Amino acid sequence: MSKVTRIFSYTIALLVAAGVAASAQSGSDAGSRPQRMASLRDVCSTDFARLCNGVRPGGGRIKACIKSHKSELSDSCREALSQARQSK
Repeated sequence: MSKVTRIFSYTIALLVAAGVAASAQSGSDAGSRPQRMASLRDVCSTDFARLCNGVRPGGGRIKACIKSHKSELSDSCREALSQARQSK
């Protein structure tokens, strides 16, 4: 796993934990959470590498970077984040 992929995976985990990207689900939706995270990682990895590549995990820095570059995210990444939020 590359450094960018590892950091991006960590970013998605932070976003999920913070309630920005998604929240844990119970029942039959629980199995779809890993799929949503994988989808976000696939769709947004280029955006993260381009916009937040030098950001070190911890202290909310990754979440802040994503938020500060919200207007620069690709349409597909913005849509994936929006859909993940709505599937809470």
